Amino acid sequence: MLLLLMVSCQLTADRTIAQKDIYGFWQLEGEVNKELPWSKIEFINDSDIWIDPSLDTIYHYRHFTINGDSLILTDHQMQESIYRVDHLEDSDLVITDFKNTGVQLHFRKFVGKSAEGEYMMDGCHTKVFSARDLSPDSLDVNVKSVLVNEYYEYAKKEIHILSRHEIQTARRILESYFENKEYQNKLDKDRYPYPFNQYVRQYTAHVENGDIIVTVNLLRRWCAFDGYTSLKMDIYEVCDGGPSYATAVINLTKGEIVWFMTNGEA
Repeated sequence: MLLLLMVSCQLTADRTIAQKDIYGFWQLEGEVNKELPWSKIEFINDSDIWIDPSLDTIYHYRHFTINGDSLILTDHQMQESIYRVDHLEDSDLVITDFKNTGVQLHFRKFVGKSAEGEYMMDGCHTKVFSARDLSPDSLDVNVKSVLVNEYYEYAKKEIHILSRHEIQTARRILESYFENKEYQNKLDKDRYPYPFNQYVRQYTAHVENGDIIVTVNLLRRWCAFDGYTSLKMDIYEVCDGGPSYATAVINLTKGEIVWFMTNGEA
């Protein structure tokens, strides 16, 4: 009996995970598909944790802790989600217990490195990503993260979360605007935009006087540690960059573009 107790205690001790070891950026190994619950995990600090699922949304958590082999995530409503860390060592992380599905996910830690196509930003190495490297069906991003919601709340605007159908409608309106070159006589020629599918398009929306107003942020390239995931986190904005960056405002209720402008040059 004493021997069994000692073995049990040793197993429990071996299952204890050091919280400091989980900080960083984790990428799912193997093929990512919509059936899997997570594709990336980012433990930036104690109060900034991002979970990127395989679908079009993203989750942000205010706090996390590790108790033994349990990973406890706390969201903005102070609700806890608990998962089991089966393994954490160096660059390998294995997590299970996704709502009793029995799914086990293997992650590998990744970091930005100084190399061709990368540069320093805010003291960190970040990579430059381009819209041309994405398939056309990945160019439209419905930004539904808590950061965008908090911005609209701060601006005292009524948030509207766009449905897939509304995204498709806004996309058709903006694509028609490009195809018909309706920006002519409104912009200088050196500020004409690039072709429609040379941009990633980030969509957010609010309600104004009963109408759904969609803001579309267009960018040909962006800089980040984590590629496509960063597009879901927040609107990527720059102050210049010429026609490589643009903004469109669409009255979705009336089906019309109410404002369009490409960036100026610094």
